Amino acid sequence: MDVLSLDNLKVVTWVTAVLVALVWFAILWIFLSTPRRYWEILSSVMQALLVGASAFFLLNLGVAFYILSHLTDPRWSAGKDPLLSLNDIQTSVPFLGEIAKQINEVQHGVTGAVNNVAAMQYAFSAASYFLVTAIPAIGAVIVLALLTLAAGVWAKRRAEKQKVYDDRYRDERLENLEINAGIKPPTRKK
Repeated sequence: MDVLSLDNLKVVTWVTAVLVALVWFAILWIFLSTPRRYWEILSSVMQALLVGASAFFLLNLGVAFYILSHLTDPRWSAGKDPLLSLNDIQTSVPFLGEIAKQINEVQHGVTGAVNNVAAMQYAFSAASYFLVTAIPAIGAVIVLALLTLAAGVWAKRRAEKQKVYDDRYRDERLENLEINAGIKPPTRKK
């Protein structure tokens, strides 16, 4: 069994995209600031999904181009119709001599051309699977990019609101401590 068979390439594109997304999420999880708030986690998940979908799109395109650059590779026709082969006329009809040799060359040329056309047909059908799979992936990348942008903007606004709230809470606590310690007289709130 060939490592880069068509079925293995299909599995490798999915598995690699999922692994890339998981690694990206782990990197974001480890290197982000430690107090995790739900909007930071949402933003990290959206980024990981975006990176995974982008990897899936690029892997599918890469495999399709790999297949198209190796058109006559027999891996793309595995399980399909066998290629044409001919018997040598020279060996079966030896008395024709030079004419049989020329007929053999013509027959082998035609058979080779037909086999190349069949191999290209198999390669195009194999590459079309990866190209067709890449189309929804680019749609997902666009949607996820927009959602990631929205989640990032939302997370930033939430972080700013949280900072304002934390600063106000800290100032009130500090003022209460100063009042209780007798350092500062109480003030009336308006």
